[in-house]
Amino acid sequence: MAATDLFLPQTDETAFADILVAADSARTYAAIGSTDVTTIRLWGVLSGLDDARRRFGADPAEPRTLDRLLAAGVGPVELAAKPDVRRVIGIAGRYHFDRQVVKLSPEEFAAFDEPGSVKAVAEFTLTPDGDATRLWCDLRVRATDEDTRATLRTAWIFARPALRLLLPRFLDAVRAQAEGSGSQGAEQGDSDGDHADAGDLHAG
Repeated sequence: MAATDLFLPQTDETAFADILVAADSARTYAAIGSTDVTTIRLWGVLSGLDDARRRFGADPAEPRTLDRLLAAGVGPVELAAKPDVRRVIGIAGRYHFDRQVVKLSPEEFAAFDEPGSVKAVAEFTLTPDGDATRLWCDLRVRATDEDTRATLRTAWIFARPALRLLLPRFLDAVRAQAEGSGSQGAEQGDSDGDHADAGDLHAG
């Protein structure tokens, strides 16, 4: 059973991607936490948040890495972790009204069902592949009520392609970080237009 089955057994949308990283599992696992997550704008596509950096409350001068966001307690929550093998991250936010990220503890996440909200779980799995590491990501999204789910059905027509584009981009940024290629800045610069386009696909 995948770890995501424990935290989000029912889903409305899923996305999956994998990448081969020319680094060992320890370096790859560490890179998941040290790659800037807000530049990829995954949460923006998921929930319609149009300013993830401001809403996460992070200092604009600092990279918004997963580890920094988890330490700051501003929204993302680590649901499960096995170093060098698996890491499961959850996030919840209100889709209607203020569209703010909701701060939850790991214990609160599974039971959270506030109407008008969306939950997402990302499971990163690492497996050795010779001298390299195969990094997988299983991303699942679920609305907390039928009204929100109905609203999202239309939004997903536009958001689904963006999500399935951005997830591989994030894994590629993790790969660059793990391999020490110094290309994360280039990745951000080269794909700023793509990110902006994806941002325009939000449900609004």
